[in-house]
Amino acid sequence: MSKSNWYENAWVDVATTCESMANYSRDVAANTISVAICQPGRYTLLGATNQVLVPIIVQSEAP
Repeated sequence: MSKSNWYENAWVDVATTCESMANYSRDVAANTISVAICQPGRYTLLGATNQVLVPIIVQSEAP
């Protein structure tokens, strides 16, 4: 997972936007992730996604 900032026309990892690259701090016991940010803005938490295909079954009534 990474914390991203909307910059121009794309989401950018906030750890790469500061003058000195920030490090993520992950605390598994507390279920938290932290990173320093150096500018205000719109943020999101992004990570890998899983695609699940679910079959659709349609049952129609007999005439």
